[in-house]
Amino acid sequence: MDGCEACAVQIQNMIGGDIIRIEPAGGTVLGASVNDPTGKWFYHQAVLNNGRIYDAYTGPEGKPISEYLAQWKYPDAIKYTIVSKNEP
Repeated sequence: MDGCEACAVQIQNMIGGDIIRIEPAGGTVLGASVNDPTGKWFYHQAVLNNGRIYDAYTGPEGKPISEYLAQWKYPDAIKYTIVSKNEP
């Protein structure tokens, strides 16, 4: 389990929500982002809860989905899928 996966599990345990995998819709890398100007991430995991995405960079408030995706250079070329549903 890499850093973003472990972080997503911790966040899910604290606030609930679903763990999502964020990846390029048709390419090989996500591209540059605010948190990774080199753009070498192939995927990222975070938590989706009540229309907001949470990860190590968002802080406890998270970000609305559109604002979160806007941090990437090509936000329209990103897809996300649920990889772990929070079952009550």
